[in-house]
Amino acid sequence: MFARHTSSKWCYFWATVALLWYMEE
Repeated sequence: MFARHTSSKWCYFWATVALLWYMEE
């Protein structure tokens, strides 16, 4: 439905989450 519209946002979201998790370690 709106996957294409938010695909970019999701990429940024997961990238940030992964970075935060990595820094927390």
